[in-house]
Amino acid sequence: MMVFDVVDDIQGAVIVALLAELGRNADTIGFVVQGDIAAEGKQLLDQIESAKVSDSIQQSWPGTTLLNGFGRVLEYHINPSVLKAMTDFASGLFDWSKRSFPEDLFMTSGTTVLLETVGHERAAFVRSEEMSPYFKALSTTA
Repeated sequence: MMVFDVVDDIQGAVIVALLAELGRNADTIGFVVQGDIAAEGKQLLDQIESAKVSDSIQQSWPGTTLLNGFGRVLEYHINPSVLKAMTDFASGLFDWSKRSFPEDLFMTSGTTVLLETVGHERAAFVRSEEMSPYFKALSTTA
């Protein structure tokens, strides 16, 4: 498994393509909600509610382990409407870091984390058995 450290924020059509490529191998996509959520975030949650797999209170999730406190971790089945809602909500990979918005976007395949982000630290990692040359150009191998 190769690990790619994303070195720049991925925006627009490129984030749509990255999520679609990873989505071919992923089972779930998720994020964390801490505290109150903004109206725009509530709209996203309502829009993708039917694809929800889990909603739990946890102290850790891909990319983060809290020393104190907990976060609400939400996971959804991957499908085209969920991916579209995600990219309509946030146009960049590091946009998932605003207070009162969903944070720390991640994608999993079984127990393997394919995408993990820590938006407020502008950190992201992509794991893949193979990655298109297009996405290799956006990252460096960790």
